[in-house]
Amino acid sequence: MGYAEGKQDYTHRGHAQLPAGNPQAPHSLRPDRKSDMPYLPDAAVADEIGYGLRMRKLQELSLSDESTRGARVIRFAWLRAFGHPVVLRVDIDSDDAGQLRIKVGGGSGGKLTHDVTRPLKAAEVDTLLTLLTTGDFWNAPSKLAPLGMDGEEWILEVRERERYHYINRWCPEDGVAFVVGHHLAMLARDDLERMC
Repeated sequence: MGYAEGKQDYTHRGHAQLPAGNPQAPHSLRPDRKSDMPYLPDAAVADEIGYGLRMRKLQELSLSDESTRGARVIRFAWLRAFGHPVVLRVDIDSDDAGQLRIKVGGGSGGKLTHDVTRPLKAAEVDTLLTLLTTGDFWNAPSKLAPLGMDGEEWILEVRERERYHYINRWCPEDGVAFVVGHHLAMLARDDLERMC
């Protein structure tokens, strides 16, 4: 799948705020909330078990859970066969700025070892939203090819109020998962260099 150059408009003003990390957040969005919802709906059982286990170890919620409606979140999971698992999550605020959450686990699937948050300007969030739109994220198939044994799994998830979609790519060299994942990694570069 190549990187599409679509010209769709993306209207993101006026959406609900994601109160992640806020002690006053609704019960459904607090990190202590337990969910029985799968992390990757319609995924193969083995994919769901592996991904769900890693996300729980990194203290990440399921974005596919209907109780996260109203949230605006972009999450990129960079899961390397022989490296530290990395999650880069953008929680978009009501003013269209956001917070970039950078999480790194120990070993190839270990528990959370590093957790850093840094602010994103509205222009930085807008760039991410534009990349999703230009790359035709919402119409991209969730999975293209089977996973390999040695390489990297790139999983990009977006919760945009009532809409949820994910794509899972193995060692991508192009496409929206590659473009958005690479862009997020560049935003987090200084922190990742210290953590990994």
